[in-house]
Amino acid sequence: GVFSGSATIVNGVPIISYSVACQKAMVTAVPVDMSDPQLKEWKKPKYEPIINNTDKKYHNFRDPTEGIMGSDGTWRMVTVCDGGPCMFKS
Repeated sequence: GVFSGSATIVNGVPIISYSVACQKAMVTAVPVDMSDPQLKEWKKPKYEPIINNTDKKYHNFRDPTEGIMGSDGTWRMVTVCDGGPCMFKS
């Protein structure tokens, strides 16, 4: 497959975000071993998915940006959906 997503560094740990399952969800992966300088192995955390789209509320749901924490402490991520940008917050 083709990777289309982004990476965010949170507390020194890279977190990769990407869409899966025919645009049904946004999921993440974290390194298995942070001491590996090449970060060869990754795993999905237990809190998956980070955004669920199983009801297909959004079409063309894909291509997440990196997560950005605002000055208010809220995390934001923008994805492509319905032919334009959609912002998700947590």
